[in-house]
Amino acid sequence: MRRSEGSEAGRKNRTADVIKARAAIALLGAVALFLAPTRGLAQDDGDKKLLTPEASLNLRAIADLQYSPDGKRLAFVVTEPAKGQGRKRHIWIHEAGGAGSRQFTYSEKSESGPRWSPDGKTLAFMSDRGEAQQIYLMRADGGEGIALTKGKNGVRGFEWSPDGTRIAYIAPDAKNDAEEKKEKDKD
Repeated sequence: MRRSEGSEAGRKNRTADVIKARAAIALLGAVALFLAPTRGLAQDDGDKKLLTPEASLNLRAIADLQYSPDGKRLAFVVTEPAKGQGRKRHIWIHEAGGAGSRQFTYSEKSESGPRWSPDGKTLAFMSDRGEAQQIYLMRADGGEGIALTKGKNGVRGFEWSPDGTRIAYIAPDAKNDAEEKKEKDKD
């Protein structure tokens, strides 16, 4: 009896590993597309040019891969090619067995640090939509992000509690009146 339970557990682990491997392979394909040059890296005649610092600004970059608790979705951050003075970052989702990846956040600012709730129904992330970077919550099936924090100095990092009822975060202490006056006097 124990032997069959062990092999059943082993089968479930192998199935989960296969799902994760397929998602990873699909993500590698997505990575290849994102990292493909948007312009100026190869000429039409097949001659290849070296990647220059200027041309690298036209590439997308992927970072901060986060599997959902069920292993069926992968959230990640895409840094867009440079436009103006900066490079915006947005969160994308890749569904295992799905038709590729889709953009999850669309704000005019940047988002980073996606973290799935333990039940996989909510995605928390950081965004600088206001004056300082704050934590936002968004349903995993889409919608609009809702600000969870409103700190004056912004959030530096966060983590869900194991039961999903709380979020711990790191943020600098707010400056007192004397510190703010001293900072203004420097300017």
